[in-house]
Amino acid sequence: DTEVLTDQGWRRGIDVAEGDLVAQWSSEDGSVGLAPVQQTFRAPWDGPMRVLRNADTDQVLTPNHRVYHRALRRRMAEGRRRSRWSDWQVGEAGALSSWQPVRLPVAGSHDGPGIGGDDYAALLGWVWTEGGFDPKGSGVRITQSSVNQAKCDEIAALMDRLGPHKRYDRDRTYEGRSYVESTWFFTGDLARRVRADLPGKHPTYDLLWRMTRSEKEAMLRASMLGDGSGWGTKSQQFHQKDEADLVWFQALLALTDRAGTVSRSTCESAPRRSCRPVTSVTTPSTTRAMSGVSRSRRAPSWRDATARCSSPATPASPRTWTCPRRSTRSVGRTSSSPRWPRP
Repeated sequence: DTEVLTDQGWRRGIDVAEGDLVAQWSSEDGSVGLAPVQQTFRAPWDGPMRVLRNADTDQVLTPNHRVYHRALRRRMAEGRRRSRWSDWQVGEAGALSSWQPVRLPVAGSHDGPGIGGDDYAALLGWVWTEGGFDPKGSGVRITQSSVNQAKCDEIAALMDRLGPHKRYDRDRTYEGRSYVESTWFFTGDLARRVRADLPGKHPTYDLLWRMTRSEKEAMLRASMLGDGSGWGTKSQQFHQKDEADLVWFQALLALTDRAGTVSRSTCESAPRRSCRPVTSVTTPSTTRAMSGVSRSRRAPSWRDATARCSSPATPASPRTWTCPRRSTRSVGRTSSSPRWPRP
C-alpha cells in the first residue's frame, strides 16, 4: 500500500489523519519539510491507471492524480532539433505525454534545527556502523582495524575533538596476517546522548528530522565509511542486517538530494541486505509516462485496477489522489505532488 513519510517514519496513507505531520516537497527550492495534514480524501476507483516507472520510482496513479513534473520540450531551430526541460509544473497523470519522458522529484534537501554539530553527527555514524554499547554500563565504543589506517586516523582525530575518551590497541592475527585492533571508549554525557539518539543502536526518525543538512551529510559519510563501500564513486553500497535501518538510510539519502534502492541478497546461507545509494547533486528522475523504464522505450501502457484511493492534503498540497500499491522499496518515493508518498 502507498505509504507517506511522517515525522515518526513511514505510515500507510490510509492511516494518516488530519493534524499528522507529513513530509512535503517544494518546487521552488527543492526543500523538504514537515507540514500538518489539513484534510484527507478517500474514494474507490475501478478503471485504467497511469504508470510512471524507472530505477528511482514506481508509481501507479489514477488519471486525475496531480503530478509535479518537468516536461521535455523539443523544437527545430536552424535545421537542428533542440530540447530543453520545462519548469516544474502540475498536471493530471492522465494528461501526461505517452511518448515524451518527464522528470519527477524523487528527493530534496531538509535542514533541521541541529543536534550538536557535524562532529557529533559523524560520531553517531561511526557508532551505528562500527560501534557498540557496553552491556554492563553506560559506555559506548568504536572499533576499527589498522588494515583501514585512514579510518583509524579519522576516528582518532574525531574523538580528540569531541572530548575525554580512552583508546585500547590490541595486536591481532587473522589468517596469518597481523594487525592492530583499536577501540575508542567513552562514557558520561556524550555516551548518554549517543544512546538516546541511537536507542538499541538504531537511528530514529526523530533524529533524522532534527539534523541540519550539514549534519546529515556528516552522518551519511561516516556511515558509508563504516558499513559501506565505494564512497565518492559511481558504485556505492551500504550494508545493514536490519531492513528497518536500511529504510531509514533511504530516507536519509532522500533528504540529502540522493536516491537509493534496497535489495536483498539471494545467498540463503548468509542473508544480508544492502542499500545502494546513488549520489547526485541534482535529483530529477527521468521516466516515461505510462511506460516501463525510460531507457527501454517500451510502448505506453495502461493498467486496470480496483483499489481504495486516499490522499492527505497539506498547506502546499491541495486535493490530490493516490492509489495504494505494493512495490519494491525505493528511496525515490516522490509524491509527484508536494507531499511524499511511498510506492
